[in-house]
This record gives sequence, structure tokens and C-alpha cells, in this order.
Amino acid sequence: MKRIEDTTQTTDDKIAIAMDRIVHETIGDIPVSEQIDSRKQKSSDSWNDERESEPPREKRGWKKKLILVLFSLAVLGAAGFYGYFTYYFSDKFFHGTTINNIPCDELTADQAEALIRGEVEDYRIALSFRGDITDTLEGNDIHYAYVSDGHVAEIQREQNPFLWFKGYFQTFEYEVAENISFSEEELKENLMSLEAMKSENMEAPVNAYSTFQNGHFEIIPEVEGTTIDTDKMFEAVKLAVSESKTDLSAEECDVYVQPEIRQDNEALVADVEDLNSVMTASIIYQLPSGEEVLNGNILREWLTKGEDGHYVKDEAVIKEKVTEYVNDLADRIDTVGKERPFTTTSGKEITVGGGTYGWKINRTKEIAELLKNIMNNEQLAREPEYSSREVTTENQGFGDTYVEIDLSDQKVYYYENGEVVVEADCVSGKMTRSRYTPEGIFTLTFKQKNRTLRGRALGDGTYEYESFVNFWMPFNGGIGLHDAPWRGSFGGDIYIYSGSHGCINLPYKKAQAIYERITKDVPILCFYSEDYTVR
Repeated sequence: MKRIEDTTQTTDDKIAIAMDRIVHETIGDIPVSEQIDSRKQKSSDSWNDERESEPPREKRGWKKKLILVLFSLAVLGAAGFYGYFTYYFSDKFFHGTTINNIPCDELTADQAEALIRGEVEDYRIALSFRGDITDTLEGNDIHYAYVSDGHVAEIQREQNPFLWFKGYFQTFEYEVAENISFSEEELKENLMSLEAMKSENMEAPVNAYSTFQNGHFEIIPEVEGTTIDTDKMFEAVKLAVSESKTDLSAEECDVYVQPEIRQDNEALVADVEDLNSVMTASIIYQLPSGEEVLNGNILREWLTKGEDGHYVKDEAVIKEKVTEYVNDLADRIDTVGKERPFTTTSGKEITVGGGTYGWKINRTKEIAELLKNIMNNEQLAREPEYSSREVTTENQGFGDTYVEIDLSDQKVYYYENGEVVVEADCVSGKMTRSRYTPEGIFTLTFKQKNRTLRGRALGDGTYEYESFVNFWMPFNGGIGLHDAPWRGSFGGDIYIYSGSHGCINLPYKKAQAIYERITKDVPILCFYSEDYTVR
């Protein structure tokens, strides 16, 4: 508690004024001080008059007695008046007393506490929520009540009733704790009944996320929502009520459930930068059929998009998309083993397929290379990673320099710049399942002079056959072009019953001519131009 005294005049002056007021209220309109001054003046005047005309001594004595009586009466009246108010203020507050800014002049402690109680218990607290929503909790609804701690009575007891007159020239200001009680259960019940506190009226917060719009990735800011942590709100209101606060902001109490990701989230900002960098990647594929561009418009579809619209650069997902893309690219580009139309030297329109010649993308290598290009946001032009390729895109990929082996006609033609430069009869594999010459399109594996060709190894350490050749040109595993000095004739139907073990046997000079011209880039077309039967 505290007391503040006001002493704007000197204490002696104020006491004199107060005493004058008391005498005035007790014996008449003329204050005692003025009466005394008047009597003094009259006494002086009388003395002067007596000097001029001496009145009788009896008259002077009577006047003195009268003055003494009157003065005694005044003193007795003042003493009685003082004593009365001393008793009066023995259980009441002095004039000029305020407690918690409430005037308590001439009130008993109980009366003063009744006023304080009335002020305190006229209580309500205004609550404000997001969306300009406000509501009020009334003190009556939560049994809000003033609880005396005895300080008011203590203040009154500490007053000195003999100094009651100080109230006429001083003020006494006190502050006491406004102790209160209330029902927490009813507070919670009334709080939870407010519209803003009902779960069905709350909107959940929404995290900030990235989305693609206006040609690039942007961050969509978070939405705060109106979902309240009801336990935190109750504790905040309970504290405010216990401190007799009259207003409370839910926003300022930090009771709203917060978004987990805000627009300034470092990881989100980095993700958006990364996503936009993906959009800058550009791979221009140089393909046999022309150029194909893989850029941001396609790559954006390879990013993972959640239900909230948030894009993520997930390397595992991107690898799946890369794999799908490379497989599709290979399916469109690869020609190895695929049939192609071809016109034979004899003028027959056939299709040629199989073999190892043609475009073939190395899918494993290309997937790894493309994934690296994308993750590094590279911009470049390149060919796919090939495991085999065609030497040209002309004439179904054969160009104008190739070797034609017509197994039905038993003929070999070497074309160079579109002209036949070598033509030879041949003997191909015997038409049995283990020895016939398979169809296909190939290229030379290597070439070698003076080679001994050996067949399957036998148990006694010998071989099924051993044949020395001067010019060896393999193109399909152990099958190749070579001279056959052991043969006296070539062509016709020798191959059917007396053919080779799969190789193309040629006369020495013809084999030599081809050997001197052929390179690894020359396609070798091996086909049957007519139906055939394998025994």
C-alpha cells in the first residue's frame, strides 16, 4: 500500500485556518482570532480613553471578566468540537482519502471495501481474434468476486484519529491489491462456447509451397489460418482474468497454430531456385532423323508435385523419368535387328533384318549421362550414347558401299559408290540346323591374312576340322568371308548338301579383292532371297 500527502501550504497556516473554521462553526460568525484582535484593539483604545477620562475602576473589572468568560467558552467549545471529530474519525477514513482512486471520505473500512468490491466485480474481459472477431466474457458468468486481504482495514487502523484535521488540508491516496477469485471450470466452459473457439469454425494453416506459373516456379505464401491451440488460449485468458485485465488479443498471445513452412523458409527458397535451374537445362539430341530437344517444358513434368501443388526435385523420380525417356528414344531410334526393305542385285524386293548392324543406344550409359546433364542443369547438343551405329542414313542405312550376300542365289556382290566392283559365286553353310548360314546385317569384326580356322575341339585333342585360309574376314562371330583353296567349284546348289560350316567360301582372287577393299564401316547384308528349308 502507499500513501501520498499533499502539503501545498505550511502546516502552521493550515492549522490556524482549520482552528478558525472550528471556532466559527462553534461560537459564531466572527473567528476567535478576530475577536481576540478586536478585544486587543478595544483594550488599547480604552487605555487611551482612560488616560483622557478615567472611568470608574469597577467598570474596567467587569469588562475583563466578560472577556475571560467568553474566551474560556470558546476554548471549551473548540476542545469539545475537536474531541467529537477525534471520536468520529476513530473508525472512519479522513477527508481526502482515496483507495485505488475511489473516494473513501468518512467511510468505515467495510464501507470502503464495499465500494471497491462493486468496482472490481463489475468486470468483463474483451477478447479479439483474427478476422476482426471480438467477443466478451462477463465476470458474473465465471463467479468473478473480490476477496479482501484486510489491507483496507489495516489502513484505517493505522490512522491517528487525533490528527483528523489533516484531512482538511492534505490528501491521502492508497493502493491495495484487488484480490479476486473466479471459477476456472466456468471460465473454460464459457471460453469454449465462443464461436471463434469452436473447431468447426477454425481454418487450418497452410504451408507455403512452390508452384509453376508465369513460366517459372514461384513460392505461394503460407496461409495463417484461424486454428487456435485451445489449451494455450485457456491459460492465456486465465492469467489475464487473474490479473483483472479487461482485454486480450489472441494474436498477441501467440495461441494460433502456425504454418510449418513459411515463404522465407531457407529449404523452400533453395528448392525453388533448384527447380528453376532445372528449367534452364536443355539437351539437344542429334539423331539420325534430325534434332530433338529436351528442355524445361518437358523436364517440368518430371518433377514431383504433391497434393498441395508443391513441386520437388526428387532425383529418384527424375531417374525413373529419364529411364522412360531413354527407353522410348531407343525404341524409336534403334534399327539393329529391325527389318528394312531392300532391292537385290537380281531385282527382287525383299526385307532384310536381324544381325548386329544399325543404330543401337546404350541405354545404361545414356540414362546415366542424361541424368547427369539434368541434375547439373547443363545446356548442350550431343548424340546419344550408342553401342552401335549406322554409317549413313542413306539407302536404309546401307549407303552406296556395302557387301550383298544372296544365299539363295549363292552370289556375293561388293558395291562401292553404288557400283559392283566385285562379283563372285560362293558356297555358304550346309543347310542343316547346325551349319547353315543365318541371315542378318553385319559389319566386319576384323580382317586377317593366313589364318587356320578350326572347328569344335574333340576329345582326343584334335578338332572337328582345320582349314588354312589366306584371307579371313569374320562378321558374325565365327562366320566370315574367306577363300577356300580346297574347293574346285562355287555357286549353284553345292551349299545344300556340301556347304561350309556357316562361312562364305570364295575363290582365292575374289576373296583377295574383297579383302583389299572392305573396312569395318562397310555393311554386310546376308539374306535368302527365296524361301529355304533347314534340315
